[in-house]
Amino acid sequence: MPAIFSMRFQLAILALAFFYSCRSNSHHSYQDYERVFKSTRFDKTVISKIQLYDSLERLIFKNLDSLIPDNIEIYDIKNLTVLHPDLSIQFQKAFQQIGTNYIDKFTLSKDTILSFTIRETYDKSIDSYTTESLSPKRDNAEEKGSYPFLKDTLINRKWVYSIHVDAKNDI
Repeated sequence: MPAIFSMRFQLAILALAFFYSCRSNSHHSYQDYERVFKSTRFDKTVISKIQLYDSLERLIFKNLDSLIPDNIEIYDIKNLTVLHPDLSIQFQKAFQQIGTNYIDKFTLSKDTILSFTIRETYDKSIDSYTTESLSPKRDNAEEKGSYPFLKDTLINRKWVYSIHVDAKNDI
């Protein structure tokens, strides 16, 4: 009987050790993320530049035949210059008009859904990133429900401006 007890005891210790090793090391609370989330505001400059994002969208779709065959979905000005030197001047001009603080990259999926990453900001206090993005208007109620720190605003009939704080696995 004692051998069975010691085996059960060892298994229980092993299970507890496994459980604690799978937990996140950051130990940030819901309130930590909520504080950062609530302090992040929609940037009015982004909203005022919506026509420039529209122009970049037109440029992207005008050159869709060149972009879609790439085995890449996320484009920034660096990889555009390397992959498409003939288009790089046009894209550089569009990125410069918007401003380096207002566009980081764009994502173009194989089914031609386009979104712009405006910026990703790292916050040391929660060891996490806040991402601001523009994407086409769509029903994302399911997506919003799965991310507690996601807010968005409809800019016009076409664009949704979103802010997402990545809570990782803490909550």
